[in-house]
Amino acid sequence: MSTSPLLRLPRELRDIIYEYYVMEDEGYYFNFQAGKFTTSTGQPPDLSLIYVCRQIAEEMGGIALRSNTLVFKTAYDNQERANIAGRYSALLDALINVKVGLLNEVRSLITPEIVDRVASKFPQFVPVLHNLRDEGTLPNPKRFFRLWTSSSWGMAPSLDCDFVSYALQLASEHPDFARTIALSPFWGDAKMPATPDILALQPVPWAIPTSAELDTLAAIVSPILYRWQGREDWWDRVMHRFSAASVAIDYLNSMPTTKRSHLRSIILDEDSESVMRPQCHTRGLIPFCIENPHLRIERRASLWRTIFPGGNLNRPKRILYNIRNSSVHSLKRSRLSNSLAPWLLEALALRSLGMPEDCFMLTIDGDLSHDKTIEAFEMITIDAIWQSALDESYRRNYLPAPTWVARRNHPCYALEGFLEVMQDIVNGNSLIRCNFCPAQLQDREILVQQHREWGWSYFDWMDEHRALLPRTITPGPPLPAWINIALAQVIPGPIPEWY
Repeated sequence: MSTSPLLRLPRELRDIIYEYYVMEDEGYYFNFQAGKFTTSTGQPPDLSLIYVCRQIAEEMGGIALRSNTLVFKTAYDNQERANIAGRYSALLDALINVKVGLLNEVRSLITPEIVDRVASKFPQFVPVLHNLRDEGTLPNPKRFFRLWTSSSWGMAPSLDCDFVSYALQLASEHPDFARTIALSPFWGDAKMPATPDILALQPVPWAIPTSAELDTLAAIVSPILYRWQGREDWWDRVMHRFSAASVAIDYLNSMPTTKRSHLRSIILDEDSESVMRPQCHTRGLIPFCIENPHLRIERRASLWRTIFPGGNLNRPKRILYNIRNSSVHSLKRSRLSNSLAPWLLEALALRSLGMPEDCFMLTIDGDLSHDKTIEAFEMITIDAIWQSALDESYRRNYLPAPTWVARRNHPCYALEGFLEVMQDIVNGNSLIRCNFCPAQLQDREILVQQHREWGWSYFDWMDEHRALLPRTITPGPPLPAWINIALAQVIPGPIPEWY
């Protein structure tokens, strides 16, 4: 019989002691540079009891992971790894832009059979194919190209990318595909990459690639990127960070399955803007949630530091140009809803992609800037009311019903079911929640009747929505000024003249 007082206790009591021993109130924080977890104070977790004897080591197996929340944050390591993040993001954007352009070029090959096959997998995007096939011949093909890249048609952008890849793959099966691409003016004077290579590329945006993987992708996509983006070193002055979700996925992939089975709670703290369309990165966690039904994941997205910047890391020239010209002292109202929409859409799409129920939650973090956050969120809810009121005016024939595309190109439109999505968030009936108290939504009927009486047209709604006041907003204490939030993405040093 053991002489250890601990081992003479009943196993149930020992388990309670083990849990108390390993538990950290704020969980374990992942250090991206070191590749290890620390406590909230930066110290290594104290797990020395495990090494006392074999029996205790066996009994404590996995308890530290079961008893503690694992916290991952957005990660910036060093310039070399930051350049990997920046280059990967730029290459992915160039790749999807090329696929969009190619699909536009082969629109004549979109047969009813292709439409039916797309409808079985992406029914929400069938109107896009109809529009592309029937009305997509524009005087300037690049106009249509820009239209595609600036909108996901009010649906999750990652699903839009999946749809484009799938539709292009189906079109490539047509016997005239290679000839149509070869005769296309799409490439201009640039050397056209091998189309099969483009079609075969299916990189996921939440990956953290190795240098070898990046080189393979760059060998195909880089000529396209430099044709459109200009200088090869365009990302060198921006702090490209990996999302907390990407960091977590990378770490979980490195863990043995037996260790992952002990996980119970993960927090993804998206406390800064990151690269590669971070809104969709939770998709990469779906397999882990299916594998471990006990795992619960909360993703916290900072409204002011992450959501509202709205993808500026994909446009570093714009950051530096605006800073040089002092153009980022306030945030335009028109950007608020469009910046938040992809986060809402990607979170709401997770269930349809296989995320188990109750495994995931998105928290919109107001950063303790309570009054300004409430004000900004109220502007967003007003946008939702305007969109819904305009749609109701169409439904009641107060206005001529627009085409599928025209409805989505109206400035009042942000995402499908915008008002219902916001009502669910405000009423606490959504997997998306706020850590502040958003105001209740107003009645859209007042807006519908007012605008009917005034005889507003489609374009009147457009002009009046753009004229809503206030037109700008700035963060409040304890947050820094908006320009300083932008400067947080820039590596210190002089801004080159070519910016």
